[in-house]
Amino acid sequence: MAVHKFSLGQRLVFKPGTEFMVRISARCSVTRLLPKEGAEYQYYVRTELDGQLRRVLESQLRDETAGPRRRREIETLIQK
Repeated sequence: MAVHKFSLGQRLVFKPGTEFMVRISARCSVTRLLPKEGAEYQYYVRTELDGQLRRVLESQLRDETAGPRRRREIETLIQK
C-alpha cells in the first residue's frame, strides 16, 4: 500500500512546475495530508517567506535536509 512520502509538520522545499508564473523555490512546511490526484498525493503547505497556504503535488516537494544517497534510500523504502 502506498503512503505519503512526507509527513505532517515536515519542513521541505517547494519547487513549482511550469504552470506557475513564478518559478522560484520556497521553504515550506506540511500542514495537511490530502488524497491522491491521479497518481500523486497532494499536500497543503505553508510557505515560510509569505505564510501563504498552497495545495501542491508530491512531485513539487523536495526534502533538502537529506542528501542524495539518503533520498534514494527513502524512495526505495516507499516503493516497497
